[in-house]
Amino acid sequence: MCSERLIHVRGASKCYPVFASPRDRLKQMIVPRIQRLNPFSSGATRFYREFWALRDVSLDVFKGEMVGVIGRNGSGKSTLLQIICGTLEPTGGEVVRKGRIAALLELGAGFNPEFSGRENVLMNAAILGLSEAEIAGKFDEIVAFSEVGDFIDRPVKTYSSGMFMRLAFSVAVSVEPDIVIVDEALSVGDIGFAMKCMQRIEEMRNRGVAFLLVTHDMNLVRSMCSRALYLREGRCVYDGDAETATEMFLMDTRGAQAETLGQQMAFQKPLHEDGMAFGTGQGRLLGVSLSAGGEHRAWFHHGERVRVEVEAWLSAQLHRPALAMAVRDSRGHVICGLDSRRAKTDLTVDGSGRVCCRFSFDALMLPGVYNLALRILDFPFGGVEVLVEKQLRAIEFEIIDDASLLPGA
Repeated sequence: MCSERLIHVRGASKCYPVFASPRDRLKQMIVPRIQRLNPFSSGATRFYREFWALRDVSLDVFKGEMVGVIGRNGSGKSTLLQIICGTLEPTGGEVVRKGRIAALLELGAGFNPEFSGRENVLMNAAILGLSEAEIAGKFDEIVAFSEVGDFIDRPVKTYSSGMFMRLAFSVAVSVEPDIVIVDEALSVGDIGFAMKCMQRIEEMRNRGVAFLLVTHDMNLVRSMCSRALYLREGRCVYDGDAETATEMFLMDTRGAQAETLGQQMAFQKPLHEDGMAFGTGQGRLLGVSLSAGGEHRAWFHHGERVRVEVEAWLSAQLHRPALAMAVRDSRGHVICGLDSRRAKTDLTVDGSGRVCCRFSFDALMLPGVYNLALRILDFPFGGVEVLVEKQLRAIEFEIIDDASLLPGA
C-alpha cells in the first residue's frame, strides 16, 4: 500500500430534522422567523427532533487500499459514502478528496432510464471528466466488458438489473479513476461477471486505485479488503483489520437475533485488547500446538499428516461444549474445518475445568502460509450454537513444496 492519502475524513456528521407532522414542518418555517424579529424572544423554538445518521466519523484511505464499510441497515454506511462523493453535504466535519472519483452508489444511479446504453455511457463518462476523444477511445472497451451486446442502443429501462449493473460498473472502472466507491452494487450479476469484476478490481489496485466497498457479504470483505470500518447507529465502533471488523459485526448481529428470540445469550464482547478473540467468556483457549511425526514445528511438507492439540478451560456452566478449528489461507478463506461434536470426540474435563482436544488433517494445500482459527462452542438449546470464544489466527504455519528445496529450484 502506498502512503499517499486519497481520502481524508475527520469528524464527519450528518443530522436530519424529523417532524412529527406536516403542521410542525410548517411551524418550523414560520415561527423561528417571527421570533427573530422579536427583540424580547428568548430564542428560536424547534418543532422537530434531531436524527443523526452519522456522528463524528473519521477515515483515511490510501492509494491502492481497499476498505470495506460494514454495518446493519441504517447504520450510516450510504450516508458516509455520499458525503465522501460530494453528493451530500455534511452537517459537520471535514472531507478532503484527491483525484477522480467513480461511484456506484446504487443500482442505476446517474443513468437516465429513457436514454440508450450508448447515450448513458457518453453522458456518464463526460460527467466524470473525460474528453470526447478519451470517451471515443474507451467506448468499445466499456461495451465489451459490460457484455450488453446489441442492447447498447436500446433504452436502459429495458435492461435487466444485471445488465444495468454491468454497464454501470464498466463505465466506473474504465474512466481511469483514482477512487472507486461501490455501495452494494456488485451484488447484482452472474458469477462469471462477478469474477471478471474481482479480477479488474485487483488489477486496478495494483495500479494504485483506492476502493471503498459497502456490502453485507462478509466473505467478500475478508477476501478483498485490507481494512474495514464498522458503523453502528451512525458511529464508528471499529476501524482496522477486516477479519476483526467482520467478526465484531457478526457477533452483534447474532446477539440481536438472540434477543429477538428471547434467548439470554451474550455474544458480543471482545476478550483481548487486540480485539482478536470474541465470545461469552465462559471458556478460554489456553494454547495450541502443531506437530507431525512426533515433532513440533510450524512447517509441513505437502501431503503430510498434521496433528493439532488444543488446550482450553471450560466453565462448569456450559451445557454441551465443543472445540472447533478451521484451516484458513492468508486471505481468510476456509480450507477445511473440524470440530469435536461432529467427530463425536468426548471432551474429558479435569477438576480445574481444563481440557485437551486433538485434531488431525492432511496438508493437501498448495505451498504457502496458513493459519488456524479456533472456537469453543456450546449447544444449550438443542441445535442452537453459542460462541463461547473464538481466536482468530491462533497459530500460523507453512506448507512447503519439496521441489522448492532442490538446488537451482
